[in-house]
Amino acid sequence: NALGVVGSGALTGTRVIGNEIYNSATGVALSNAIGLAVGGTGTGEGNTIDSNTGVGLSAAGILTDTTVVGNTISAIGTDGILLDAALGLTVGGLTAAAKNTISGNTSTGVNVLAGDYTKTFIQGNLIDANVVEGILMTSATNLTIGGTAAGAGNTISNGLGDGIHALLGAFTGTLVQGNTLTANTRDGIRLSQATALTVGGTAAAAATP
Repeated sequence: NALGVVGSGALTGTRVIGNEIYNSATGVALSNAIGLAVGGTGTGEGNTIDSNTGVGLSAAGILTDTTVVGNTISAIGTDGILLDAALGLTVGGLTAAAKNTISGNTSTGVNVLAGDYTKTFIQGNLIDANVVEGILMTSATNLTIGGTAAGAGNTISNGLGDGIHALLGAFTGTLVQGNTLTANTRDGIRLSQATALTVGGTAAAAATP
């Protein structure tokens, strides 16, 4: 199959849980999908998205109340997760059960393309051992990566590139807070011509260890 699961439109109450999605060009593709749950926090509700030749999960457009939680996204041919101006999406959460494991992907763990990410959160995930960056973002505004609440920080580790790399443009309203970055081959956080980005903050919980 070219695409494993495709979601768009009003999907409130619809859940994609407990599936094994292999060998599709893209495992899960979301576009303007409202109210969809991909994975869950209950036993066995997470999806395994593995060994796809393209992207593990892609998300674009208005995604109000759509959640991606409790999944394993690994051994993908390119990016584990690709976000393209995704509004209102939650990837992960504040509890251990909400954590996505995004690991061992050939390119970037999470690739954030340029655009507005108002009310989009990437929180509480394990992003580990990806070949390029843990999180790569280009001119992404109003995005929250981590946070100051208990459990909000992502663990980004063992990558062959940078833990987080922000480059080329304005990041107005984007926050990078409370994440743990460890054992990445290059830098924990690399800023390349990135303006108006907030890394850390005045609260102790905002610091990146």
